[in-house]
Amino acid sequence: MNLQHALLAPAISLLLAVTTGCGDDDAIPGGDAPCAAGEISFVGTMGGSSVDASYAYTGAVFSQLGTPSLEVSFNGEGGAAGDLFLTWPSIISDGDQTEVTGTLTWPSPSGATATSHDVAPGSIMTPTEEDKYYFSLDLDGGDHVDGCADMEVF
Repeated sequence: MNLQHALLAPAISLLLAVTTGCGDDDAIPGGDAPCAAGEISFVGTMGGSSVDASYAYTGAVFSQLGTPSLEVSFNGEGGAAGDLFLTWPSIISDGDQTEVTGTLTWPSPSGATATSHDVAPGSIMTPTEEDKYYFSLDLDGGDHVDGCADMEVF
């Protein structure tokens, strides 16, 4: 290899890393879930059934005062109300993964009572500097959902 190629190789590697998305959202737990502005999405299983859904917010709050938390309210199919409430032990920064617990209240499209699922220890949330909150949640009953809340519009 000549000197010109030796100097060019690191520059090409850096260019490829930047343009191919090195460090993209797929490396974040839950990062493969769709994430559109003003929406919350869920991909996985709930009640033993497959889930792949995105809903517009009706309200959202992220706070790191007192007990840090994220709460996102949304309307599911037929306008039925749903809610995701997560807490974690201490202040986090963009890009930091943190273990979360909480509840996911899943809306019932038939108008029946919504179902509440406990978010088990070991579940993960990662905020990004783009105001996206990715999550990978283990739920009671052995279910699991990945998802994203994109709060860019707030």
